[in-house]
Amino acid sequence: MTGTLLTLAVPLLLSAGLSAAPAVPAVPAPSAPAAARTEAGFRAVRSFEAVPAFGITEASVFEIDPSLFRVRTVSARKAAGKAKVSVQALRKLLPSAALMINAGFFNPPDGLLIGDFVEGGARPDGIIYAPGENLDRLFVVGKDGSASVVNGTEKLGDEQLAAAVSAVAGKSDWPGHANSTNRSAVCVTPAGKVLIAAVYPVRTLQKLFAYMESEGCAPGSVVNLDGGGSTQMSCNFGGSAWSFGWERKGTNVPECHVGGGIDDARCYRAVATFLVVEPREGK
Repeated sequence: MTGTLLTLAVPLLLSAGLSAAPAVPAVPAPSAPAAARTEAGFRAVRSFEAVPAFGITEASVFEIDPSLFRVRTVSARKAAGKAKVSVQALRKLLPSAALMINAGFFNPPDGLLIGDFVEGGARPDGIIYAPGENLDRLFVVGKDGSASVVNGTEKLGDEQLAAAVSAVAGKSDWPGHANSTNRSAVCVTPAGKVLIAAVYPVRTLQKLFAYMESEGCAPGSVVNLDGGGSTQMSCNFGGSAWSFGWERKGTNVPECHVGGGIDDARCYRAVATFLVVEPREGK
């Protein structure tokens, strides 16, 4: 098996069966009610906030406790019977989800997944693997509910796959790509939490990783998800309910970076996969 696993510091969240590799420790506007920013296991680190030190004009970042909230991958094909849907459409299908964000890369014409992906403990057929494209950093949720990141491999090994309930691949590097654009990301923290973020603008992955680590991500654990016009998020928890999409402005698309929730469907690109956060039953 190849790859380096970043495990979590909280004993309750140690990965099950994912440790064959060496382990490294690891619409309201922003003025939503303060009570909505922090609930047990779910914290809004930032909501549509600027981060001048990193040149970011809008950042929405959430911290999730996997012992209280389930983080899982959801594909458009399984949830809606379609190759691609927007987060607006998925919200109608999963109204009780606390948070949703676009996830993996995909082929726009047909919605085929690019990079490894696991949903409900199974890897779907038809995944496109792209050797040499640095899709070698995988966010993984184990069957015990723990979250981890596997580095240095484009595909989970058999033992890792058997222990995983969800997984999505992202980029660890993107040479030559330095556009000032939207970015989506997920990581694990040394304290055993999951951070999920949508930020704009960020020019390089190195700057994205540095920003996410400044918010608490463990070094080497930031997974760059699909971004650009695919970036979209929806929140419905603790008195705060909004969705936004950051499709690129164009002939038929308005300016979508409006500093809060947005209803205009033109701001939402249909994508193939999502990360979805839901309260655990009985928690």
